[in-house]
Amino acid sequence: MPLDARILEIAQEPMRPVEIARAVQEQFPEATTQRVASRLKALTARGLVLRHRPSGGPANGPGTSLYQAKKDGDDSSDG
Repeated sequence: MPLDARILEIAQEPMRPVEIARAVQEQFPEATTQRVASRLKALTARGLVLRHRPSGGPANGPGTSLYQAKKDGDDSSDG
């Protein structure tokens, strides 16, 4: 899926879903933050993206986690 590929290109460093959505919208204007967050969840489930939960942050809600494309050698996730 082209949107997934673009997300993986952008998320080379830990980023919030809203930051990724803004960058993706340059190429995919229809990509809402909600859609990008949904794709991030799917990519995380497939093991292509790592979810980082900052300590001391809220348990739920928008922006509670950072997402980063998995690189060779990455084998852990706390999400």
